[in-house]
Amino acid sequence: MRVTYGVIVCITSCIFLLIYGCVIFTKISSSLNSVNALKKAVFRFDTLFSKELCNTITSYIESQENHQDVCCDLKNKFPILNAITIRKKTNSCFVASLCAKEPLVKVNRDLILLKDGCLVAREHFDADAIFSIPDITIRLKNSIDMLLDDQTLMTIKKSIKENLNLDFCITWMDQTSIWLQDKNEVDWCIVVDSLTVPTGQDLRRYAAVKQAMLNKNIKLKKGHVWVADMRFADQIIVYGAMGVENETT
Repeated sequence: MRVTYGVIVCITSCIFLLIYGCVIFTKISSSLNSVNALKKAVFRFDTLFSKELCNTITSYIESQENHQDVCCDLKNKFPILNAITIRKKTNSCFVASLCAKEPLVKVNRDLILLKDGCLVAREHFDADAIFSIPDITIRLKNSIDMLLDDQTLMTIKKSIKENLNLDFCITWMDQTSIWLQDKNEVDWCIVVDSLTVPTGQDLRRYAAVKQAMLNKNIKLKKGHVWVADMRFADQIIVYGAMGVENETT
């Protein structure tokens, strides 16, 4: 009888250990599956994105329980995003494809103006991807966002189409005063407004006027530059004025 009781205790202990071991094994397997699920996530990023932004977006998507509902949140959180597709392959695997909006110009030192008029941080773009796009400087007492209406966006696009950035440094003071500093003759500037972007013909007229003034060898006051004001119909008014750097200090 004693032997039988001992056998029963032994068998019961073995069954308990077997069940306990199965529970532990199941928990470990579940944890490993969770890790593997993350490893099976595939992200396809546009080459325009910076590595830092890719890492930020990856972490954000992986932290969400429902990956399908995250698209709208991402676009609100990151205006640089143009298209997002998250496709579920299996219960533990999904593929996320993300495309960037097209950059238009670099603004000041830290911003990028997109073609749709949004301003985003320059650090969101890969440095090599935006290396060759034009630069403009915007100097406003108020928020830059106040300047970026449809007319301004159209003017900036037209200035790029005319390749003004190749020969001029563009400084946007406000809607009525846009300075184009001549890269070849630093003592010369063109002043236009948001409605009078100079065309190729206008620039040829400016070049002729500039050369005529250079031939006269007229001296300027210290800190002054020659201003070719093209905000008037069919004429260029030339005068000496403080340079754009001095006006904004």
